[in-house]
Amino acid sequence: MITGENGILQRATDAKTRTAHATVTEQIQLEASAYTMDKTTRIYSKTLIDYLKEKAIISDISGEENKWLIDAAKVLGSNPAIGKGTYPNDVYVLEADDTSNKTYKVVYYGTDIIELGKLVDSDEVTTSTGIDYNALKAKLENDECTKGQINADGEITAKKLWNYEPISATECRICGQDYGCGFVEGGFLGNIIEGELEGGFPLYIKENSKVYKVIEIGDAA
Repeated sequence: MITGENGILQRATDAKTRTAHATVTEQIQLEASAYTMDKTTRIYSKTLIDYLKEKAIISDISGEENKWLIDAAKVLGSNPAIGKGTYPNDVYVLEADDTSNKTYKVVYYGTDIIELGKLVDSDEVTTSTGIDYNALKAKLENDECTKGQINADGEITAKKLWNYEPISATECRICGQDYGCGFVEGGFLGNIIEGELEGGFPLYIKENSKVYKVIEIGDAA
C-alpha cells in the first residue's frame, strides 16, 4: 500500500471517529433534554443519572463514584466501531463535572482523553411549573411561522429542528437516531451551541401550520 492510500484511510478513520463522538454527545444531550421535559411536564422526581440508568444508557463503573459508562451500542448501534472497550480504554464516560451544581460532561477515553460536551441536572423536583401550556400552544399556532417549535421557556424557533412522527391529530413523537425512524441524520437536525441544543427540547412542534404536542421519544410506527 502506498503512502497516499495510508493518508486517505487515516482521514476516513478520523472522520468516522469524529462522527461517533458527535453522535454520542448528541444522543446524551437529547436524552437529557427528554429528562428535563419529563421533570417539567410529568413531575418526574428522580435524577438525570437515575433516568439514564433506567433506560440502560449508562451503568456504574467499579471503583468510580462520579463516573458512569455510556453503552456505545445503545447510542451508536449494535456493533460500534468505537467505544466498545473496557474502562479506561476506548470507552465513552459520563462524568460529574461539578457535583454541587449537577454538571456532567461526556468524555471519550482512548489514546487521549477527550471532553466532548456538557449537560446540567438542576436536581430540583418540579411540583408545580406555573406554566400555561395552552397559552404556549396558542402562541405557536398564532405565530406567522409555518414551521418551528416552542420550548418550556416559551421561546419560539421558526425552523424545523427535529425529525418527528405524528401519532394523532394533535400529538407526535420525536424520532431519535437509534429509534428506527430511518433518518440518516438522526432525530435532531439543528446545531449544538456551547453544549446546548439549538432551540432547546420542544414541547410543541409546528409544520405546515399544524401544531403537535411532543409526548414521547420512540420508534416510528
